[in-house]
Amino acid sequence: MDILRQKRCLLILDNVESVLQSHSPQIASINDSDDEAYSQLIKHLAQAKHQSCVILTSRVEPTEIQPFIGENLGVHSLCVQGLQVADIQQMLSDKGKFQGTDDEWKHLIEYYDGNPLIIGIFATTIQHFFDSSLTNFFANNTLISEDIGGLLDEQLSALSVPAQQIIKVLATQNAPLSFSQLRSHLAPSISGNTLLGTLEFLKARSLIYTTSAVFSLHPLIVNYFTS
Repeated sequence: MDILRQKRCLLILDNVESVLQSHSPQIASINDSDDEAYSQLIKHLAQAKHQSCVILTSRVEPTEIQPFIGENLGVHSLCVQGLQVADIQQMLSDKGKFQGTDDEWKHLIEYYDGNPLIIGIFATTIQHFFDSSLTNFFANNTLISEDIGGLLDEQLSALSVPAQQIIKVLATQNAPLSFSQLRSHLAPSISGNTLLGTLEFLKARSLIYTTSAVFSLHPLIVNYFTS
C-alpha cells in the first residue's frame, strides 16, 4: 500500500476468484487463511486512498468490493460482453479466410456467446477439417470438441450438487422453466432458499439465463449434456 501511495502504479490481479473460497467453494486447494488474507487485501484496496490503479478480472464480481462500487465512488465494475460478428471476423482474419453466410456467422457467435477463446479453438478445427467453411462445420454437427468438453468438465465439476442438478434439469427440458417448475423437478432436499441462492450463483457466472421470470441454459451447455 505504501508503494501504491508513493508511486502511480498499475496492479492487475487476474482471475481473482481462483483465490477466493467464497467464489470457488469446491476448490479444496484454497487455504482458509490465504482466502481471508486475499479477501482483506481486496477490501483494503477498495477502501484505502492511493494514487494507483488496481484492476481485478473475475468470472463473478467479488463481494468484497460491492459496497464500494458507484459512479461517484472509487470502484467501478464493468461486465465484459462477448465479441460481435465483426470483431470475431477481424480476429480470425489473421488465421486465414473463412467462408460462411451472415446467418452462419451470427449462429457461430450466438452459440459460443462471442467467447474469443472458444471460437479461436473451433476456428482451427474449421480450417483443418472443414476447408474453412462454416457451412460444412455446422452440417456435421461437431459443435463440441474434446478441448471444449474438457473446459466444460472442469467448470461444471467444480459446482455444488444443487447447481449440477439445476443445470441437468434445464438441459433436459424443451422449454425454459419458471422457479416453481424448476423446483418441482429437483430433489425435495433442495429448499427454496437453496434454489434461489444457487440460481443467483449460476447467473453471476453466466451459466444460466433469466428472461421473463423463466430460466434456461446456453445452447452450448445443452448440447454438452444431450450430445
